Amino acid sequence: MKTSKIITISILAGFFVLLIILSCTLFNLKTIDIEFLAQASGNEVSTQDEISKAGNFKMGSNLLFTNFNQNIAKIEKECAEIRVVKVVKKFPNKLTVYVVEREKQVHIEGNDGYHYIFDEYLKITQKSAVEEEYQKYCEIKGFELPENLEVGGYLTNNKLKVKLASIIDGVYSAGRTPMSIMSSITLSENELSQDEFLFKFKSGAEMKIISNENLCARVSAGIDTYNSISQVKSASQLKILKLLVNTGSIDKVTISYREEW
Repeated sequence: MKTSKIITISILAGFFVLLIILSCTLFNLKTIDIEFLAQASGNEVSTQDEISKAGNFKMGSNLLFTNFNQNIAKIEKECAEIRVVKVVKKFPNKLTVYVVEREKQVHIEGNDGYHYIFDEYLKITQKSAVEEEYQKYCEIKGFELPENLEVGGYLTNNKLKVKLASIIDGVYSAGRTPMSIMSSITLSENELSQDEFLFKFKSGAEMKIISNENLCARVSAGIDTYNSISQVKSASQLKILKLLVNTGSIDKVTISYREEW
């Protein structure tokens, strides 16, 4: 009995030693592929080689036991316009990193004279003083950015983050409408200390939302209405169009043609 146990233990031990040897030799990282999941927008983005280099992957590391979270963080820091969607280990020795270009949504002017451009996750993807670069995106007004912001960082004001995230989600949920249909959104408070949001469309139309309660749904309802009206109104009619999203109901939108609010 003792002899058979010794033999069994020896076989198991040999098996595990062989497994360790094989894993250390067969599953060493040799190849890294960078794949874009979406078609390039035409904006200047990092190349596949630049992304791979930014990740600082250690060739020869074992695929079975290596966690690549730090490499992902390095890519998203060095290549601020790139978001890593997932990393897939393809045995025996290949790693595929799937990435997308961050969608630039809004820009905010900083006290340093630069305009900071944020993506849908409110990450700073770019800062620019060139008007042609930032004017393509919707400007957020009525808010001062903190100083010393860096490309690759995130918006730190949690109150503003919640509002902007609700606005971006609300606009997109209205038939996947892009934020680029608007030239600016101004955040302010009225005499009743209620939040007000004034949306200015590139067509010249305006939309006002009072109160940030159910903000995402109100934005979506207002954008849906604007999209419907813009299909039947002329350019001159759109220029004087003013939409007021009522505070009483998230689904009811009152349309008025006023010279001013």
